[in-house]
Amino acid sequence: WEGGVLGYPTGDEVRLGRDGGLLQRFQGGFVYWSRATGAQVVRGPLLDAYGRAGWEGGVLGYPTGGQVGLRDGGLLQRFQGGFVYWSPATGGHVVRGALLDAYGRAGWEGGRYGYPTGEQRTSGSRLVQPFQGGTLSVAAR
Repeated sequence: WEGGVLGYPTGDEVRLGRDGGLLQRFQGGFVYWSRATGAQVVRGPLLDAYGRAGWEGGVLGYPTGGQVGLRDGGLLQRFQGGFVYWSPATGGHVVRGALLDAYGRAGWEGGRYGYPTGEQRTSGSRLVQPFQGGTLSVAAR
């Protein structure tokens, strides 16, 4: 238990406003629970990127699975509203919506774009996001 990656709890369980979810903070990360997703751990550099995206109340919603190891020491975690990617070279960034769909068609992090290097933004009528291999651009919906 406390000898695992999460360590000891650092506070009481918290009821969240979104969908009746729950949060328990630990030394090494957070455990989120919702009816739709069950209990999921968010930790390490993925936790930092999740926080910048507004936690469960932001565009990502609740985590839907645990972190997954990827090539070049990278990490991925899936959320209701998108994915968080992290690599030692690029840091953590959210990929979501139409850009996530296009990124998948291009081969994810193993394709020509590699890992994301920044967040999505709107440029005119396009959504754009920088990646190691260039900028991905799709029509804004």
